[in-house]
Amino acid sequence: MQDDAPVPTLESITAAFEAVSFEQLLHHFTTCHEPFVVLSGVSVDLFNAYFEDDEEAPFRLRFVDLVDGDVIITDVASCAHETVIGNFEYAFLQATGDGDEVNSSGSFTASRGQGIKMMQADATYGPFYNTLNRGPPPTLDEGPPRVLRRCSEWVTLAVVVGHYQTWTGLEAAGNWWSHYVGVKYVLLMKVNENASTLAYKLFEISQVGDLPLPSQQGSLTVDDDMKQYILRIDTRHLLAIPHGDEIPSGMHDVCAVDLGRVLRQAHRSCHN
Repeated sequence: MQDDAPVPTLESITAAFEAVSFEQLLHHFTTCHEPFVVLSGVSVDLFNAYFEDDEEAPFRLRFVDLVDGDVIITDVASCAHETVIGNFEYAFLQATGDGDEVNSSGSFTASRGQGIKMMQADATYGPFYNTLNRGPPPTLDEGPPRVLRRCSEWVTLAVVVGHYQTWTGLEAAGNWWSHYVGVKYVLLMKVNENASTLAYKLFEISQVGDLPLPSQQGSLTVDDDMKQYILRIDTRHLLAIPHGDEIPSGMHDVCAVDLGRVLRQAHRSCHN
């Protein structure tokens, strides 16, 4: 931000977002590889204050990021983006054996404490407060201040999907979640415009810190042998149950998610 530029406010952020048209965004994403900057010179505190309750915001936080003071739009709610998320949730909860035992918190606004930007994933999952044999909540005083205000904010799996968003942007979002206390898995997926190809990376998080190398990754098309692309997630890690302890009745030890089916259904939905 230039020295003579006005200091951003909550009102100026709203005005900047409202000045952005969907057509303008699509043109940018299809012709340029640079981030779409909405407003510059925004502090973390102002960014967090604006998105603390984003129900009325022109753009939801899951499509927005703050990078070096620039508020950027990372993606849009395209058919491919939204159907991949919806179909993944359905397939994932089915793969657990009993989806009612998994706390699905959607894209809630997550905080890692003061001075750190807030973030939304496209989907988040974790245990309930009364999950059978659930271990204790994660420690919050490790490293910088972290906030876990209620059990619904206990995320063990965070899912981020990109359509126009680059892998660099996806991995930056994944890295935010790998620093969120309690997370055991981060899943990043990138889908093309007509939902005919899907690339994915699953990261297993053993400690708070930067993303490790992916434990599972691949790329598939709707024409591939779908059975080759099964994502496997340990149910005990998902529900924060210690190794060897009993899991809730009806649950599978491993959630085997058929990503081929996720892509195939998304492709069909986007071609109706």
